[in-house]
Amino acid sequence: MTPLALPIRPIPYLDESPASLLIRAAENNGFVSVLQLLSAYRFPSQSDEWLIASFVDQTRFSKIIHAMGLHKNCISLAYRRMGPTSKSPREMNGIGLAERLFRNGANVYCPECLKEHPYWRKAWSILPSAACNKHSIRLLQDCPSCKQPLSVTRNRLLYCPCGHDLRQAKAEMVNPNATQWWSSLIAARDQEALDQMLLFWSALREVDGLGDGTAAEGWRLNTTMNWCRGDQCIDEVLEVIEPRSPYIHPRLQLLPFLREKGDLCDFAKQVLKRHSPFVFATPPRQHEGQLSQEEAAAALGITSWQVRKIIKAGQIKFITAHLGRAKLISPNEIERVLRQLSETQQNERSHQRLSGRHSLTGIIKNILAGYARTDGYDLNPPKLTKLQQGLAGTLLSIKDQKLGWRA
Repeated sequence: MTPLALPIRPIPYLDESPASLLIRAAENNGFVSVLQLLSAYRFPSQSDEWLIASFVDQTRFSKIIHAMGLHKNCISLAYRRMGPTSKSPREMNGIGLAERLFRNGANVYCPECLKEHPYWRKAWSILPSAACNKHSIRLLQDCPSCKQPLSVTRNRLLYCPCGHDLRQAKAEMVNPNATQWWSSLIAARDQEALDQMLLFWSALREVDGLGDGTAAEGWRLNTTMNWCRGDQCIDEVLEVIEPRSPYIHPRLQLLPFLREKGDLCDFAKQVLKRHSPFVFATPPRQHEGQLSQEEAAAALGITSWQVRKIIKAGQIKFITAHLGRAKLISPNEIERVLRQLSETQQNERSHQRLSGRHSLTGIIKNILAGYARTDGYDLNPPKLTKLQQGLAGTLLSIKDQKLGWRA
């Protein structure tokens, strides 16, 4: 027997999120959760993941809408992918936004907007958004009373399960300029400009490690806006990385910028030049994950070809990839080498001038042994004739003179 249409069917708002619509449907019809609502209409898989996946699958979402007897206009609330895979960008106002930019629940909100119209806005689901353009307050996240996340499958839109009325939450007044700027980029439908902005924002998000709370997003988006408008923003990034530098080398911290080309890499080099002196803590913090040879090269400031030479010489240990071809490198290995390069400043051995006959591997060995010093410039194909050209040019050994490794 086919279930009947819902007795009370919510009318969609134009900019409503799909999660908001289904929560309202469950609440208005007496279901204890959205999952119970789905079960009543015989959808085979009831889980948060299955539900969230339906928000970016208009075919699946349309089946839910039709089964419940909701108006066909509700189908457009689900996002459309601009490609064939689950990693393809989502379409938003005619442009593509990467999957990583979306909050998939209904837990970030403006309490003043909820007082005016009780539904979740789609714009709140986009990660860089941190403030309400209309009310100039920071968007709230989760329940301010019990501090618990607001489930995407809950059955009350405006109330936390603890009973707190989300509309009564107090929010901090903030300057909405950054969020307004972000909204204007989307409205302009300039995909190229948006992609360039997101390159900096994504790299900064990896570097700052502040999470995805709206306070962190506000700082991150404001910093990105200022950088795009010509502000160097070096001091802001230094405030983040300098306290961690005794434990994580600044070059590894800035790897998300260093591995990019052009302006982002140049930005990281400027930050490194301004970095204050510091003393390494013992032991160093252990890193997770693996680096490609290209990423290792960016962290060390040399070329991929030079990294392969160092690996071949046994100066860096590697991990064989699944297919047995690519050589992946632990960040701990790069941290070790960077520390050794920096700590040669403390070595009191005399230094010999390197001749043009020295190979790259020989230069690295001399550095690690304390016979050569690096001035910290990024390295290009090896030449020994100019200070800032090539590995030999930046890893000069000058007799009886110390060159501190500054970056």
